Amino acid sequence: MDKSREFFYPQDSFYLLQQTPFNKIYVFYSGLMIIVDALQKKVPSKRPIWMMRQAGRYLPEYMEIRKHHPDFIEFCYNVDAAVEVTLQPIERFDFDAAIIFSDILVIPHALGQKVAFAKNHGPVLEPFRLKHIHDFKEEQLKENLSSVYEIIQKTRKKLSPRKALYGFSGSPWTLSCYMIEEGKSTDFKQILKFSRSFEYRELLKTLTHAVCVHLSEQIKAGANVVQVFDSWAMIAPEEYRDDFLIQPFLEIVRYLDTHHPGIPVVYYGRCSKDIYQKISCTVQENLPQATVALGIWQGMDLQEIVNETDLPLQGNLDPEILIRGGRELDIHVDRILEITADHPHIFNLGHGIDKSTPIEHVHQMVNRVRHFHKAKNNSPKQNP
Repeated sequence: MDKSREFFYPQDSFYLLQQTPFNKIYVFYSGLMIIVDALQKKVPSKRPIWMMRQAGRYLPEYMEIRKHHPDFIEFCYNVDAAVEVTLQPIERFDFDAAIIFSDILVIPHALGQKVAFAKNHGPVLEPFRLKHIHDFKEEQLKENLSSVYEIIQKTRKKLSPRKALYGFSGSPWTLSCYMIEEGKSTDFKQILKFSRSFEYRELLKTLTHAVCVHLSEQIKAGANVVQVFDSWAMIAPEEYRDDFLIQPFLEIVRYLDTHHPGIPVVYYGRCSKDIYQKISCTVQENLPQATVALGIWQGMDLQEIVNETDLPLQGNLDPEILIRGGRELDIHVDRILEITADHPHIFNLGHGIDKSTPIEHVHQMVNRVRHFHKAKNNSPKQNP
């Protein structure tokens, strides 16, 4: 067995080491990881919970390490530091999953487009050149991102076998937005113009393959789930959404299902209901055997999504409500749990946690989720 894939399991766990034509993968059974159970439409023993950006600036222990790594991209590639901050929220809150500490912009960086993070501004990318796609080589991408895969290997070995480990990537569309706009944008004029060119189709094709490779390597390194972040989905022109959003995601799912059958893929998009519906229908029609879930943005009506898909869901507490805490937080947590009571669901935020969030509010949320299900599981059964 490949030593990089040797994980340690308690004696009462059950798993299958499955040989495929491409590589060996782990398929988990018997409630070993309740998040994987939920994503496979099984009924977990309790409601799974984790948070997007859970390893981040709201944690003092994170900030203590961060101050020694002023260059954020360097921080993402520093194996020991990244492993440590990935595990911090698990140690503090006992979440059911860790998400690897990294950034979606490691792909443009690995393709040769320099990335920096300016204080109080966010990412700044050097101007895009066509050579960034013409020079693309799969093996070079793997080599440039090898530290990410080492971080996953080391994290998986330190993480409890009952905790899932998420890998992730940006979507091809969202990555292209950052690459063409050279960072964040308020009007997205450059990408909306460039997206109508032939060269954009080349870029989208290259990025789709790069995402496939990057997610596949993360799975080989030990990720149990992968998530695709489509942060700028709403910016895509409506007439091109199938070409720019739906079909690339379908290609990613097909690639991963071929190389790693059984590994769940989560789509998270800041988007409209019709995009979720289209992704749900397209996946179920074309790849019904694939394990796919939808991460729901807080701007969506969760009840409507539950009514219209049987795919597992993740989300969608508003991070602003988590900041405020108190009775309002309890009410919104309960509402999400009640809406999804009969639907496969992972409790999460509808966006990344804000740096100003009080830690005690995170504890309040976690306790509310745990006790809600404990109360449900322990409630007396009604006589028929």
